[in-house]
Amino acid sequence: MDTSCFLDPDATAPKTQRKKKAVHTDNRRDRSDEIDPAAFAVAIVLATSIGGAARAAGVSRTLIYPWLDVPGGIPTFKIGKRRLVRIEALREFLLRREQEAQQ
Repeated sequence: MDTSCFLDPDATAPKTQRKKKAVHTDNRRDRSDEIDPAAFAVAIVLATSIGGAARAAGVSRTLIYPWLDVPGGIPTFKIGKRRLVRIEALREFLLRREQEAQQ
């Protein structure tokens, strides 16, 4: 089988005929993508999706579903078709579970 079609033409050329690759010599950092810390505010998330609540609690979505909307569980609410969990409600639930585990 002829493998010459898979080879880089420069790799098979004599060293004197190989193309030289451009070397970037400018050591200055490109600062165009940096954000001025004074120019932005941190967004405060008040509610998240079921998946987001599961990630925040460090568990899977499958594990968090039995805890939703049951007495002593995590209360949820809907906006349109999205079911959301208040971050504060998730925090309170986790604190209650931690206190129950310590007793």
